[in-house]
Amino acid sequence: MGQNGKVPLFLADEQALFRQGLAHELSLYPDLDILGEAASDEEALAALQSLPPCVMLVCSLSLTPSQGLVRKVRHHLPADPVLAVSDVKDAEAIFQAASSGAEALLPRGTGAESWAQTIREVHRGGHPIDLDLAEDLQVARRFLGQFQELFSRPGLVSLLTPLSPHEEAVLNGLALGMALPQVGASLQLTTQDIHRHITSIRRKLEANTSAQEAVLALWGGKEERK
Repeated sequence: MGQNGKVPLFLADEQALFRQGLAHELSLYPDLDILGEAASDEEALAALQSLPPCVMLVCSLSLTPSQGLVRKVRHHLPADPVLAVSDVKDAEAIFQAASSGAEALLPRGTGAESWAQTIREVHRGGHPIDLDLAEDLQVARRFLGQFQELFSRPGLVSLLTPLSPHEEAVLNGLALGMALPQVGASLQLTTQDIHRHITSIRRKLEANTSAQEAVLALWGGKEERK
């Protein structure tokens, strides 16, 4: 919560009409405070670093390749939660948002009231993206495949954070198409426990992907010096 008792927001989107329209709609809610806007990742990062901590970033997934801005914010400003925006909310967009560290994903056509409700949920510490991951078989399978691919590389394994037995069992169950109640019953876990495990799974994939990128960048630098 900002000093004025409102939820502080910063909007970053390459589509000016959408960004300005959303800013206008959200400004009508007395508990939301738009602190600024940006059309590029450079503008957004520069502005966010000059703002107080814990400003929620509403960010377009397509602003930069490979969820660039979302990843940069998660790396440089980990206290700032991210709500991702996409043209459509399909399996690809959900995976990109969930694996990059966003806590929620909304498509551009979402109504103002749904925007406000989701922003409040994320501000309270909620993770709406977890349910999106859990309910989409393609996304769960892709998460599982990413972990398997990362841990198949001997040079990376020592730098990666493995899933716990419960996390692995939850992800395997979701990848098999099991609903959350089925996963919970099979593992004797509460719904709260399952959501906690899904949040941890997301964060571990985000951290492991960052570790992989750092190693690849180091290896690339060594190749350039040869």
